[in-house]
Amino acid sequence: MIISIVHSHAAKVLGAGRHAYIIIPTLHVYVNSGLLVLVLGHVNFFGKVHNESAGLQ
Repeated sequence: MIISIVHSHAAKVLGAGRHAYIIIPTLHVYVNSGLLVLVLGHVNFFGKVHNESAGLQ
């Protein structure tokens, strides 16, 4: 009886762990790509502003 309870609990923990292994890297990828998009967007924006101001001079 007790062994089966421990076993099912261990299975739940392992299942949750497996789930976390899938979810956490996905979140990291989303966050990293989001930051990358922001950085690239800023670079593009400042590049355009710089080019336009250079063109005006």
